[in-house]
Order: sequence, then C-alpha cells, then structure tokens
Amino acid sequence: MKRRTLILSGLGAATALVVGWGVLPARSRMGAGELLKPTQGQIALNGWLKIAQDGSVILAMPRSEMGQGVHTALPMLVAEELDLPVDAVKIEQAGMDSLYGNVAMLWRACRFILTKTAAI
Repeated sequence: MKRRTLILSGLGAATALVVGWGVLPARSRMGAGELLKPTQGQIALNGWLKIAQDGSVILAMPRSEMGQGVHTALPMLVAEELDLPVDAVKIEQAGMDSLYGNVAMLWRACRFILTKTAAI
C-alpha cells in the first residue's frame, strides 16, 4: 500500500466519522428514563448519579452482578471520588434507556444515520 493511499484513506475515514457524529440526534446527559429523576430535596448530577437529601448517593447500575464484583467496584469508585463512606452509595438497576448502552437504541441510531446519509 502506498503512503498516499494510506493517508487519503485515513482522512476519508476521519471525515466520515465527523460527518456521522454531526448527524446523530441530540442526546441528553440525563437520559429519557425515570430512574434518576430528582425528587424533592435531591440533586441529579447526570443520568448515572443522584445525591439524596441525607447525603447518600444513588448510582444507576446498567450491569448485572454475575461474580465479577461490579456491584462492589463501582460504588467503591464513586465513594472514593466523592469522599464518602461506601455505605452511603446505593445501587439502583438501570433501565432500557439508550444512555445506559442499550443495544436496541444503538441499532436505532445506526438506522437514523443510514437514512440521513441516503437522503443526501
């Protein structure tokens, strides 16, 4: 492969990524689900973390615990970063929102991009 072909291929791929990213629909950092919507006295930082009135933190967990320790590791990381005891971090199972990596929502976004580029 010639160097010029490699450079032009890389430039074309980068341009395709930038254009593809530009036509994606806007995505909220809070997500569309009802899981971490703040209630009275709570603060939702994003779709993953919510701080309750008593100072505890609620963490949305998109993965199931199957022996890997994810229900221990992620609360420990959150507690470490927020300078809290691990007992102050509670877990709620995340829903089917695209914010949490739902594969069906990813397929819908790919179809959206394909229809937009076909129309061009």
